[in-house]
Parts: sequence; C-alpha cells; structure tokens
Amino acid sequence: NNPATDGHPDWTFSQGGPTYTLKTLRVLVRPGTTPTGLSLVVASPDPHQVVQRQPNGMGTVPVAGDLKIPCDRIEARVIPIDLSGADAGDPLPWTLVQDAPAGANFFGLIDVPTGWYRMEVQALDETDAVLDVVHVSPVGVGEVFITAGQSNSANSGDPPLTPADPRVSAWGLGGWQHAVDPQPIATGTGGTPWPPLGDLLAERFGVPIGFLSVGWGGTSVSQ
Repeated sequence: NNPATDGHPDWTFSQGGPTYTLKTLRVLVRPGTTPTGLSLVVASPDPHQVVQRQPNGMGTVPVAGDLKIPCDRIEARVIPIDLSGADAGDPLPWTLVQDAPAGANFFGLIDVPTGWYRMEVQALDETDAVLDVVHVSPVGVGEVFITAGQSNSANSGDPPLTPADPRVSAWGLGGWQHAVDPQPIATGTGGTPWPPLGDLLAERFGVPIGFLSVGWGGTSVSQ
C-alpha cells in the first residue's frame, strides 16, 4: 500500500514510474492447469487450405503442430460446414494423427473425403482423457490449380475482384487465404480472372477450389 495520506493507497495511482531510472517488473504466476487452446498449436492445415482430391474422392491432409504439454496421442476429425461456416452434418470419426509423440512436435496425414469442413485436433493422455482441442476452419478437399501467364493473370487487371463463394482459396508465402485480389505470389496489385473463375468452378463441380497464381507481369508468351 502507498503510505501517502494525500493520495490513493494503491501505488498504481501515484503514477511514479517515470521518476525511476531503473525499473524491475516482477510477474507472479500461480501453478495450475493450462487453459484450453494453449496446450496444442496447430500449424497445418491453414484456415482456407484446399487439398487436391484424388480419383477416389479423397484428399490427404497434413496435420502438424507443436505440443506444450506431454500427451499420449494426437487425433483429428472433420465436421462438414455450409457456405456460412455453420456445421452442416455429422462429424466424421476421429482419426489417429500420431501415436505417442516423443517431442514438442507432431505430424501425421489423414484422408478426408471431398468437401468443406471444420477440423478438430485433440490431444489425449493414456487414460483417453482429452487434454486440449483446437479448431481449424475452413478446410477443403477439392480441386487445386496452378495458374501462370502475363499481366491479367498477375494482378494487373482492373478492378480487383473477390470470390462470392467462400470455398475459393489462394495460397501464398503467408499461407492460405480467401482468393481475394491481388493474388498472393503473382506480381501486381490489381485484379485477376481467378476469383470469378473460382466461383464458376465451385458451382460447376460443387467442391472447394484452390489457386496458386504464379503469373508474372511483362513476361513473353514463350516464357
């Protein structure tokens, strides 16, 4: 308490910090359980990630991340969602991602049917008790296209466009995103044909669409 009789007894309100040339901040932490959502960090998949489906209608989704606590195994499952992001079906069964992860990282591959999903990743102990659950949404399995070309393919169109369908995604160095112009990777800062093309493809095939746009403005046709 502040012993001054002419001010607030809480030292905070004395606002005396600027008068000190040397300051020490002490943070006191009480032991306890780790809050939900902090024990497990999922690095893959990204929100808006689209994985290429195979002829059998399945796509292989990499599930990876970091562990902040020891656990016995990592599992994942997907729940179908609609275009608004709301759950739209029963969850698929839990699938083992990695059994007995030995270190601070985990990695595994799970097969997911074509569709648009919310993914849950959970860590369990040896008694099958759930230690933590992390949600990643949206995640898709559909068709992925690499696009190349000159100015119009490389963000030099006008105006910049936005897909109407949330299932149209684009990948760049910062990860996956809704495929809003300008497209990541490609040069330029304007528009492309990929957002409306993505809408048409999503409507035609009824699946999520992913673009990797590597167009480069000013290149020649031969390139």
